[in-house]
Amino acid sequence: MMAKFRDGLVGPTVILFLFCAVTTLVLAFTNTATEPLILQARQEAADETRQQVLPGADSFAEWEDAESLPGGVEAVYEARNGTGYVFTSAAKGYNGAVTFLIGVNRKGEVTGVNMFEDDETPGLGARVGEDSYKDQYVGNTDNEGVDKIQGATLTSNALKNAVGQALSAYQVVTTGTPAPREETKTVSGLNAFLIILVSVILVDNYVLSKFLGICPFLGVSKKLDSALGMSVAVTFVMIMATAVTWPINNYLLGERYAYLQTIVFILVIASVVQFIEVALKKYMPALHKALGVYLPLITTNCAVLGVTLLNITESYSFLQSIVNSLGAGLGFMLAMVLFAGVRRRMESCAPPKSFDGIPITLVAASILAVSFLGFSGVVDGLFG
Repeated sequence: MMAKFRDGLVGPTVILFLFCAVTTLVLAFTNTATEPLILQARQEAADETRQQVLPGADSFAEWEDAESLPGGVEAVYEARNGTGYVFTSAAKGYNGAVTFLIGVNRKGEVTGVNMFEDDETPGLGARVGEDSYKDQYVGNTDNEGVDKIQGATLTSNALKNAVGQALSAYQVVTTGTPAPREETKTVSGLNAFLIILVSVILVDNYVLSKFLGICPFLGVSKKLDSALGMSVAVTFVMIMATAVTWPINNYLLGERYAYLQTIVFILVIASVVQFIEVALKKYMPALHKALGVYLPLITTNCAVLGVTLLNITESYSFLQSIVNSLGAGLGFMLAMVLFAGVRRRMESCAPPKSFDGIPITLVAASILAVSFLGFSGVVDGLFG
C-alpha cells in the first residue's frame, strides 16, 4: 500500500504539497519578522546610492508629480537638506533601455552620474560606466561637449540623452512648469503580440540570450526526436503554468505576498509536470523513455520558472503573458532543434582529443548563442 502511494501520482503530489505548505508558513513568519528591517536596509542602501551622485545629501524624499516630468525620467528624489535632486533617467542604448542615476545641485549643475541598469556590450558599452567618462558631465549645466565612445556610440548617446532629460526635469521641479509632452507611439492590437512573440524567440531567446534552461538544452539535444519532444513538453508546461500563475499572482498574492511567488509558482509547475509525465508514460511510452530524467527535471527548469516570473516583472496582461510563454517555448524549441542539427554534424567530425565530448559541445553552443546577436534590432526594424 505504501509502495503504491509512493510510486503513484497521489503520493508525490501530497508530499510536494506538504513541503510547500510548510515552506510557505516558514517564509510568511520570516517575512513578517524581518520586513521592517528589510525595508529600512533597502531605504538606507537606496539613499547611499543616490548620495554617490549627489555628495552632501543626507536623505531623500520622492517627488510625487511624476506626470509633469519629461519623457524618460522615471523618478525624482529631492535631498531633504536642500543639496539638490537625483533623477532616475532612462534612454535607449544598444540592447534596450539603459537607466542612469543623475545628480543635479541647486545651481543646475550635474554632480554625478551612475549607470543604474544596463545590458550593454561588455568592454564597449560598459565603458560608459567608467568614472573617467562619466566625470566629463560633472559641473555641466547641459549635455554638450562630451565625446562619444568609439564602438559604443548608442550607449554614450543614451547617457547624453539621459543627462539632457534629467536637466529638463530639473527645470520642471524648480520652476513648477510641466514639460511639454511628446507624442509617444503606442503599440496595440496584433502588433503588440507580434513584438512580444518575435522578441522572445529571436532577440531575447531564453536559452541563447538569457541562458535559462541550459540543462535540457545540453542533455536532450543529441537526437532531434527527443529535442522536439522535450520542446513540446516545455512549451506546454510554460503556457499552462502561466495560465495558472498569472491569476494567482494578480488576484491572490499581489504585492503584499510577493515573497511567496517563487514557492507558489514552483508548486504549480511541479503539478503540471507531474500531469504530463503520467500522460506520456501512458500514451507515449517511447518518448517518455527517451526523455528520461529530464522530464521530471522540467520542474526545476529555470526557463519555465523564469517565464512565469518575467511575465509579472514586465507587467504583461494575461493574453500577453500567454503569448510570451508561447514565444519562450518556441524559442526553446528553435534552440533545441538547431543545436540537435549541429550535434549531428559534430558526430562525423574528429575534433582534437582535448576538445572531444563536453568541451566541443560547449564551444558549439557558444557559437550558436553568439550568432543570435545578429537579431539585435530586428524588432525595431520590423515594427519600429
